[in-house]
Amino acid sequence: MLAKLIRIVGYIGYGLFFALFGGYPLAAIIYLILTWFLQPIGFNITSNDIISSIFGLIILLVCMAFTGLIGVGFGIFFTAWLNKLFSGGK
Repeated sequence: MLAKLIRIVGYIGYGLFFALFGGYPLAAIIYLILTWFLQPIGFNITSNDIISSIFGLIILLVCMAFTGLIGVGFGIFFTAWLNKLFSGGK
């Protein structure tokens, strides 16, 4: 039971790590792409305008949730790989 709890906490840790260190760069790339696509059609908007809006917060939260789910998946895969590696391939 304790091993299962530790494993779940580890998955949450992977998710938080990926969310924090992957969500912000992904959101910044999306902000930059949005400003590049909105400039030619007449919107004089900067990345700072998007970041400081509610829409920017929503983009950031979605990016953090997405990269957090990727982190949990990576944690599950990595844990299974370590178990297979140290259990002799069983």
